Amino acid sequence: MPRNFRLSFRSLAIVVVVSASISGTIFAKAKTPPPTIQPVLDQTQAAFFTPNDIKWIMGPIVLQPGIEVTLFEGDPNQAGLYTMRFKIPANTDIPAHWNPSDEHVTVISGEYNIGLGDKLDKTKGTALPPGSFERIPAKMNHYAWTTVETIIQLHGQGPWGMIYVNPMDDPSTPLLPAAATPPPIKTPLESTAEKL
Repeated sequence: MPRNFRLSFRSLAIVVVVSASISGTIFAKAKTPPPTIQPVLDQTQAAFFTPNDIKWIMGPIVLQPGIEVTLFEGDPNQAGLYTMRFKIPANTDIPAHWNPSDEHVTVISGEYNIGLGDKLDKTKGTALPPGSFERIPAKMNHYAWTTVETIIQLHGQGPWGMIYVNPMDDPSTPLLPAAATPPPIKTPLESTAEKL
């Protein structure tokens, strides 16, 4: 089962900008009271966002630590259109994984390095400068890395998720001793709530 965002929205028709204080139980690993999502408009309204309007929050636990996210529209957990951005710190490795739906990425700033395969290999990737676009079909193994802070925009049809080729690369999976029995699979929401 894909590890997805676990957010509650009033409906898929709500277009949202995630405030800097979106639910700490979903994204942040800090012990803070859960804040609120602020609906901005519905799909019958136009949406305009400048860089100063964007509020970044810590990404879901399925992403590497330090990656921040902002959600412009949709619910990545559900079927339907979503648009979001990731701010990825310099020198971040995103191990080999696949997505349950096609991945559409536009590089906004920095340099996004992407490669295809079952294991991260920085000798075989392609460097994508700002303005570049990539599309990777659903269930195709790929990996990425950055050398400078990079912002990418993802859009597509949900549900969105990341399934790591090696489950031990998944940041939401606790490290276990070799002889330990794996715990039952939990949703990202359950895993995050336990860490708080």
